[in-house]
Amino acid sequence: MMDISGFQISHQGDTVAVEPLEPVVTAPQMRDMVAEICPKIEDGRAVNVVFDMSHVEYLDSACLAKLFALLSPVQHASGHIALAQCQPNVEFLLRMTRLDLLFELTASVDEAMARLRQSA
Repeated sequence: MMDISGFQISHQGDTVAVEPLEPVVTAPQMRDMVAEICPKIEDGRAVNVVFDMSHVEYLDSACLAKLFALLSPVQHASGHIALAQCQPNVEFLLRMTRLDLLFELTASVDEAMARLRQSA
């Protein structure tokens, strides 16, 4: 397990688990986190990514763009991204921007992990 610029990141089998540690995630933090995760996806150490969004109260459009950028390498690896325990305002933003069609939104991290195992 490691802490990268406001995120706690762990590797569980073929899944990278990411927990933002602050209520507001900034674009530079998101950039650093994506830079940390992408090599794991690209070299085959991981396929899926699960975000525990329980602490996140706000994501701006730059953060959404970085999250969207992570989708390409994950899909190339035949993986998925799940966002677990989104706060209501974050979930609303994801649904309003239709990103809920690209990312799995789940009520818990355990549910996200189970869904990703079923997708494999």
